[in-house]
Amino acid sequence: MFFSKFNARVDQLERLVKEIDSNMEINYKDAAQSAFRELTEQFQKLQKEGKLNERQEIRYSDIIPSLANTARNRYNEFVAKRCKSTGNLLHQGKEGRL
Repeated sequence: MFFSKFNARVDQLERLVKEIDSNMEINYKDAAQSAFRELTEQFQKLQKEGKLNERQEIRYSDIIPSLANTARNRYNEFVAKRCKSTGNLLHQGKEGRL
């Protein structure tokens, strides 16, 4: 019983990671941001409650900033392509935020 609850918590975090990846692939920035906030909040909650083992804490401590960087890079590429295709120079050089 304990093991199934333990896996359910990790499964929830993994589901959110996959949701973020999927949303970023299809350029659903708002949905990715929402899932990212949920992942961060859920991770912090589980970490605070001591419900993650050390390996899981390390894994998600690495994954969360990595996802944020990937999202920023994808958004910046998207903006740069869009500006280039429309000739709009206003947004070039601005960084996206997740």
